[in-house]
Amino acid sequence: MPRASLSPLLLRQGMLCGALLLFSLLCWGLYAKNQRQDMDRLLILTASQVQAGLETAGPVYLQHLPAVDLQVLWYGPEGLVVARSGPSPNPTLRPTRPQQGLIRALPWWMEHLPSLQKKPVLTEGATLRTLEVQGERWRSLTWSFAGQQVLEVRFPLMQMEQAQRVLLVVMLTLTLLMCVLMGVILQRTTRRVLAPLRDLTRTADRIARSRDLSQRVSSFPHQDELGDLSSTLNQMLDNLEWAVKAQRQFVAEASHELRTPITIVRGNLELLQRYPTMLPEQRDAILHDALLEMSRLGRLVEDLLTVAKKDAGLKLLLGQVHYSEVVVEAVRNAQKLKSEQHLSLIQDTDLWVKGDRDRLSQLLLILLDNALKYTPQGGHITVQVTGQAGWVTTVVQDTGVGMTPEEVRQVFERFFRAEHAREHNPTGSGLGLPIAHWIVEQHGGTVDVQSEVGKGTQVTFTLPMWTAGHANA
Repeated sequence: MPRASLSPLLLRQGMLCGALLLFSLLCWGLYAKNQRQDMDRLLILTASQVQAGLETAGPVYLQHLPAVDLQVLWYGPEGLVVARSGPSPNPTLRPTRPQQGLIRALPWWMEHLPSLQKKPVLTEGATLRTLEVQGERWRSLTWSFAGQQVLEVRFPLMQMEQAQRVLLVVMLTLTLLMCVLMGVILQRTTRRVLAPLRDLTRTADRIARSRDLSQRVSSFPHQDELGDLSSTLNQMLDNLEWAVKAQRQFVAEASHELRTPITIVRGNLELLQRYPTMLPEQRDAILHDALLEMSRLGRLVEDLLTVAKKDAGLKLLLGQVHYSEVVVEAVRNAQKLKSEQHLSLIQDTDLWVKGDRDRLSQLLLILLDNALKYTPQGGHITVQVTGQAGWVTTVVQDTGVGMTPEEVRQVFERFFRAEHAREHNPTGSGLGLPIAHWIVEQHGGTVDVQSEVGKGTQVTFTLPMWTAGHANA
């Protein structure tokens, strides 16, 4: 799989090299075309100067032109050469009328390239041609004037075209060398970049095949994008490992908690089946125990469903709730559960919060039920509710068995139960406080637990107060 990822990179590298070669060729074409246009301007300018000189001094003017590659011929009405530049005739130039055979001046693709300067303007009667005379290419300008007289200015193309070919070879060679150098650098860079990615891929593949979430990808020494990627992946693996462990622990502990009441109910039913003639009071006691365990089982299943909703990311629908009424109802229901404990309520009147009424009632009953279970007879449970600065604060305080500081730090973990709590109530599930914590979080509040062994526990939670802003939201 990592090897296959090189193909797009190699393809892009080839496309880039091709684009560089095409760019070099186009640059050379622009240079060659504009150099040809410069030559045409030179021919036009020379023809104008020679025509003026011929009108002034006659054919003698051509004999005094400097000996350069540029050749000038003057044809008479009969088509014969009347005069030419230079001290002696050029054997490659025919003494007859100008050549008529034309060859292509520029390649077809070069003719369509844009010009970097204005195209040369020809005067009336002037014609530009590219000729081949005895195997040599010439650029020729013919100009008819003064009746049937013709002036021809020629320039050899051999040296210029040879220089252009050398320039083209040099440009293409340099471009190819640059492509090779770029390929080597890109290959080394790609290998260095892909090596960590291959390691990430192999590690991810091992994790997928073995389902071992304890493995981690290698950390990179540099704080770059790859370093951030490896850190993010390791953090994701940490979260996944924790989630899987929590799920396994949840399933194991839930199975354990469900097994106990099911076993008790099954045993009682087997007793009823095995001894159909048992005494009525014994039968009533067995049925009573079975009903108690079924009630416990129902509460446990309800708690497990609540935890499952929490794990599924369930969001509560919050609205305007008369919190003072909810607290009074919860305390009234808790009065039915108490056993010689003293339960008192102190609260501000007419407090409203933004929340879910049923969940808030469940929250208060969880805290009050725990306080009653772990507070001995004659103990005190106090509920105090105050509203201030946009928050409603509820404090549930008891004089029960209490917990150690280490147990307080674990009190919101699923199925966790303090040692003294197990002694006073062996049938608890350890899901009440985690559910209470979730309910408070869903309402945007905070919860805090303070406890001391032998002196009691205090649970404090805050809820956002209902305001006019909530009503308009």
